[in-house]
Amino acid sequence: VRPKSEEDNKYALRFANKSKFFVLTAGSGNKGRGSTTQFRHESERAFFKKPKEVNAGVGQSTADLPGTEIFRESTANGYNHFQKEYTNARARLGKYRAVFIPWYWQSEYYTTPTLPFACTDEEERLVAIYGLSDGQLQWRRDKIKDDLDDDVKEFKKEYPMNDVEAFQMTGDSHFDTEEVMSCRKSKIIGKGVPILSCDPAGAGDRTIIALRYG
Repeated sequence: VRPKSEEDNKYALRFANKSKFFVLTAGSGNKGRGSTTQFRHESERAFFKKPKEVNAGVGQSTADLPGTEIFRESTANGYNHFQKEYTNARARLGKYRAVFIPWYWQSEYYTTPTLPFACTDEEERLVAIYGLSDGQLQWRRDKIKDDLDDDVKEFKKEYPMNDVEAFQMTGDSHFDTEEVMSCRKSKIIGKGVPILSCDPAGAGDRTIIALRYG
């Protein structure tokens, strides 16, 4: 059943049955023109310097047909083209769908906790919001201390807890993302006079209308 390999190098893997895997760099948007693909994986899309050229080149190689798939995967890189693409996908505008995978879903991000283990105030908040275990908190502590020079913001950038934090930690943020997430998870019954609020859209975001009480 296994097809014979006719080409095998760091750029391509081609088989006798005409199927082929190939690798391109995103530095030049003209690469991949004229090719036909059924599956396309654009890795670290947020760091593409010429995303429009890539879209016009290899981006046109995958037909919108059953059995085809396109993945745009990346670490966040501020409020750039990828953030806009993700926001549109999350709002289900277009054919893409947003998927965020936080670090604490990964089973390998765990270290046997050093006993006795006591949570800091910040860690207790993370446990309340995300349900982290002591082993996950220990891994987080070690990563921040040993690899990131005690820079918590750098950890949030590379290992965000949620998609809002992912983009805010790589850009400029006015609000603390953990406070925002805590508020989103809280359940408060409003009392008082109803107030209709509106946050008009700016550059690339959405208009939000909300009803609150008191």
